Amino acid sequence: MTSTVIAAVAIVALILLALRLLWADSNRVIAEDYASSCGSPARLVSGFREICRTVLDPNVLTFLTDNAPTHVTTSFRMRQQQLSRFSLLVASDTLFQRLVGKGEKHSRFSFRRSTDTLLFQIENWFLLVACGLARASLALSHSLSYWTPRRAQLWVQVKVLSGVAGMLGYFAPDTAQSITLADRKSETVASNLVSDRNQTEDFIVDDVRKALLTALPNDLSRMICLATLRDNNTGGYYHPELARTFNAEVSDRAMLACHQALYERLVSLSLEDLTDQLDIYFATTGSKARSIEYWTKLRAYRATIPIGADPISAEILFMKVEVALAILEARVPSRT
Repeated sequence: MTSTVIAAVAIVALILLALRLLWADSNRVIAEDYASSCGSPARLVSGFREICRTVLDPNVLTFLTDNAPTHVTTSFRMRQQQLSRFSLLVASDTLFQRLVGKGEKHSRFSFRRSTDTLLFQIENWFLLVACGLARASLALSHSLSYWTPRRAQLWVQVKVLSGVAGMLGYFAPDTAQSITLADRKSETVASNLVSDRNQTEDFIVDDVRKALLTALPNDLSRMICLATLRDNNTGGYYHPELARTFNAEVSDRAMLACHQALYERLVSLSLEDLTDQLDIYFATTGSKARSIEYWTKLRAYRATIPIGADPISAEILFMKVEVALAILEARVPSRT
């Protein structure tokens, strides 16, 4: 009887905390940069799964224990919790903005459109509540962290994020696309007209990829190289040889595609592999100690990701780069 009462109280507390979090979300300015960057549930699902695979993996803590100073390991544990909560916040903002934007897009009335819109709203409200409950669960787990083994905390975070990812994948296959499918039939003709241009872009992408593979040792150095070809004022890429050979607009899109592909591969790397790539890159800069020092102070690596990178994957990469820097800094002999 006592255990039943405790379970009921815990469930009520979780629901109240979830409602409080949802109320706070609805009464604050929506993080439009988060929501607009994520865009679709598919990106959210990918972000959640990447956190579970490369950030919340218990093997990461084993690697840190063997290679990083104690304060870095402690900081990483805190960042794991922060990243889990941040990803759920981004998901809540994205779902809420989809709900808000839905009513503004379709003013024409039809029975099927109205039914689809209603289903869209029900599914997104359900997912929004699920995110609120997930955030409440993580908050409760964090409050009990002093009495809970570390691996048990990781297990809870993985189960919470995996559950939300599963619901997003099942209930939100982007209903908005099916609603506007009839409105987009006219785009088929236009897409056929640009097929030749797409083939040209694919050809340039292959050329850029082969050139980077030949000249540079790993994906990190290749992404940094592409980032240096981007004008941070306009976001456009410029390479003199490509600009002379192909249309500047087409070569710009091709380099962006290469940049995005390299970025996604880096995000999916384990912390150990990313540390190795960073070590190899610094070996080519002349002074490893000075490079590590400047990267740590200036954090210029934050400007190397492609435009349009979603905030969850960006935080995953930044977190791992910062920890990798701390590991490499600890390996550098101290200067006397």
